[in-house]
Parts: sequence; structure tokens; C-alpha cells
Amino acid sequence: MVPLTAFSRVEYIDAIPFGENTYQTLRTNGGLLPNDRFMSTLMLEFRGRLTMPGATGPSGLQADGPAGIIERVTVEGYHRQRRQQEKFIDVRGSDLEMQQRVYAPGTYIKTPTTISVTAAATNDMVCQILVPFTPLRMPVGVQAGYLLDAPNYESLKLTIQWGDFKSVVIPGATAATWSAYGSTTGSPELRVYGGFAIHQTRFANFVPGRIFRYFQEISGTIPTTTATGVRVWDIPRGFDIRGVYLKSGVKSTVATAGNNAFTSFTDYMNDIRINMGLNKYIRRYMNGDAVYADLASSYNLGGRITGFNPIDFCQYGAPGEVLNTRGLISGPNGNVDLYLQADIAGAANQSLVANLEEWRYRPIQAR
Repeated sequence: MVPLTAFSRVEYIDAIPFGENTYQTLRTNGGLLPNDRFMSTLMLEFRGRLTMPGATGPSGLQADGPAGIIERVTVEGYHRQRRQQEKFIDVRGSDLEMQQRVYAPGTYIKTPTTISVTAAATNDMVCQILVPFTPLRMPVGVQAGYLLDAPNYESLKLTIQWGDFKSVVIPGATAATWSAYGSTTGSPELRVYGGFAIHQTRFANFVPGRIFRYFQEISGTIPTTTATGVRVWDIPRGFDIRGVYLKSGVKSTVATAGNNAFTSFTDYMNDIRINMGLNKYIRRYMNGDAVYADLASSYNLGGRITGFNPIDFCQYGAPGEVLNTRGLISGPNGNVDLYLQADIAGAANQSLVANLEEWRYRPIQAR
């Protein structure tokens, strides 16, 4: 693997067109990502203007802000060596934006700080979202083992599911309208940048590991009345888990069907436990403040985000600390439960989005 000539040489790839409530891919190369080099990241930059109507317009803001316009980000393709179709990125744009606040050493642009819903107000919006393929905040030698081996994929595609203005603001009788950034005409766009890795032998005979980032939304097991010791979510087993990132709050009742805006983020979970085996916890936090304190011991966080509880199993950069769930299904100990438990302060329309960073395949150096 060493020496790398570049780990993340940033290059502009193309822009993805905007259309409310549509699925869009890159405009060039049949919508496919470049597959000539290994990649460490994608960086998505949304640029557009949202203009309020002159009267009877939106009454307030949805909780996710500008990132809410990107309903979902997926990256998938057919891996030749593993002979299977893999959707290894499947995350909402707003959740990617939250996770980068934990793992990115700097602050990405998200403007304006506050979107104005005043009559006829114009809001020029920029929102930058990192899509990592490697395990962030790990030594670069570890991350290099999980680069995206794009040349080994067929039909490697980035797809954006767009939300609409109701994903960003709380609608009124008259719709807000979109145009190009800094303009009253045109359309927003999503600029796509790649972080390309370069090796002097072009990574000959090396197949990197693969990290899957995906989410599950949980609402049916969230009681609307206060309850203690609730089995909230059965955590997927069978691979290594680096982290579980929990976003809790109240879902919007006025979002367009199929979209998933949150009206607010709330800390309705207390006595948060990750149990391995029935009632045998391996992590326990009495509230979200304790989750934040645990992470702040390792990362330079900018401040706690209400309702966001990132639980990292290897926050000190040691890959051996990942939560190994491979033996919980059919190992020597048999079928072992792995689940999230919490006390719930009940209310209507509460939901939980659980994002996982799952290490499915380890690096292989072919002979």
C-alpha cells in the first residue's frame, strides 16, 4: 500500500441537476462515477437560491436546514472480485452533514446561518457534504486499506434523491421557489468533487476493504407515552461496527410524502444502552450529554447537537476496537442479542434515525 503519491487529491467531477422530488445522477459518462483511480471521498456542494413568496408563505424552518434538500445519497456498483452488487453508501444528506461535524477536523460551509421566511426574502444557500469511503479519524495507513477501488466496479453510480422546499421550510399556502445561486433564474445544482488516491503501482494486486454506511429509521417501537427500558432497535449483526449514530426528534407532518424532514431534534431518550445479550450492556449513558462527553474526549467537537447521539466504538483510532458482531449469529456462543435500549419520554410523531458504519470486508493483498 505504501508509498501513496496522493491520498485525497481533490478534483471536480461534474454537477448533478436539480429537480424537486426526483432522482438524479451525474450528467456525463452515463451518470457513472470515474472508475480509473481509487477514491477516498466525494464532496457534494449544493448551491441554490430559495425565495419566499410575497404573502402566505412558509411559517418557519425544518430542523435539518439546507441539508434537508438532499433527501438521500446512494453509491453502488457491481464489484467484480466479490461478484456482487453493492450499495455501500445509503444515507440521508442531513445525516451525512451531522456526522461530518463529528469527524471532520474543520467546518464545512453551510449558509445562510438562518434561513429567512420573511415575505419575498431571498436565501442564497451553500451546503457542503462529505461522503467518505474510508473510516474517518483513523491513521492514514488504516484509511488507505479501505479506499474505494473504483476500477474494480462496474456501473459505479452516485444517485441523489432530491427533497423539495418543504424539506427545508414549513410550508404555507403559497410555495417557496428555487433558482440558481445568486440569481432569480435558473436552477440549483449539486457540484460533485472526488478525492482521488494515487499509488506508484496503481494498487496492483490489492483489494481494499469495504465500509458500508447506511441507515434504518425506527418509529414503530418508539412509544408515544413515557416508558422505561424500551427495546428500541435490534442492531444488525454479522459484520464489524465502527459506530452507531442516532438522531432523535419529531417528524414533520407537512413534508411531502416520501420525504423525511424533522420539525425538531429532541432528547427523548435517557439511560441509553447498547446491550449485547439480554440486559447485558456494553455501553451505557444516562443521557445524551454523557454521549457527547465520551466523544469529546477524543474529538474536537464544536458543541453538542440536540438529539444527535454518536456512539463510536473505536474513537481512539485503533481499528481492533470495532464492535465485532460476526460471531453473534452462529458463533460458539450461539445467537446473541444486540440491541439499543432506552427510557423514552413519550410524545407524538417521534422517530429515530440510526446510521451505521459497518466494516464488511477487510483489505486483501493478492499474491
